[in-house]
Amino acid sequence: MHWMDNGVSSARWKPRACWCTNQLPSRDQLQRAVAAELRRLEASGVNLDGTQKKRFVLMVDPLMADLPPGASAQERAQVMAARIRTPDDVEALRFAQWQQRVRNPLASGTKAAVPYAAALIMSVLQFNTMIKLMEDRDTAMAHQKVEADVRMVAGIAAFGGGVAETVGMGLKTASSFSARRGIQLERLARRLTIFGKTLGIGGALVMAYWDGKSAFLATQERQYGLAWLYGASAASGVFAAAALLVGWTGWGLFFVGLLIVVSVFIELFKDNKVQDWMERCIWGKGPGPRYSGVEMSMRELDVALQS
Repeated sequence: MHWMDNGVSSARWKPRACWCTNQLPSRDQLQRAVAAELRRLEASGVNLDGTQKKRFVLMVDPLMADLPPGASAQERAQVMAARIRTPDDVEALRFAQWQQRVRNPLASGTKAAVPYAAALIMSVLQFNTMIKLMEDRDTAMAHQKVEADVRMVAGIAAFGGGVAETVGMGLKTASSFSARRGIQLERLARRLTIFGKTLGIGGALVMAYWDGKSAFLATQERQYGLAWLYGASAASGVFAAAALLVGWTGWGLFFVGLLIVVSVFIELFKDNKVQDWMERCIWGKGPGPRYSGVEMSMRELDVALQS
């Protein structure tokens, strides 16, 4: 007897027993027939020998309360089990978020854009500060070189930190739109944010140190108003660094703006370069060291007059 496949005779399997009789094929004949048919269908089975490694995706709700302190293993398991969400739950959550955006697009978009816009504004302010510090470094006199160099490096670090934190915020937002790369993007965003905050805080603290030192020197010269301004600048830098550390973007912008305003008043009331030169020339009476010779004194006078 021949097996028929869509009306076409197949010669690959010819059972010896006829199905029209009561005689059934043996176990070996049946296994050979099934194996031949599976090969014809190009169907591959699963190897039942050995072990295999599988990966499963488990969706957990991150908005639930954290684990209680000192919780036992059973309590932790119960809390984590309560956080598990099915694909239907996640789809319903996305649908609810989509409905909220459709019903009130301005409010939802504004709420999400406020931290990012604030970070962009802070980055612009830090960029302007960095440019000003670079210009001060190029026109600095000999006794101001070290301070100008350190301030410029601190300004570059603060600006770079602000850019890194802003990019991190953008990547964190983008991670919610990619199911496959979301975890990697969120991890990179977290690292960039920490790196940016570290640079920003370090730059702000360095600037605050030099402002405090300038306040002390102004006190020695009995310029008490200028000393108060430098003190306010140092305090604003410290508070801005603290706000940046805890994530208070609004307060951070406030203290950065205050720092810029105070810096403008410092530029108005501090001694100009000609006054600094007169305090350090041969007949000067300033608290700082004098120029070592006539050649250095004339060179610094040229720098002061060009500024």
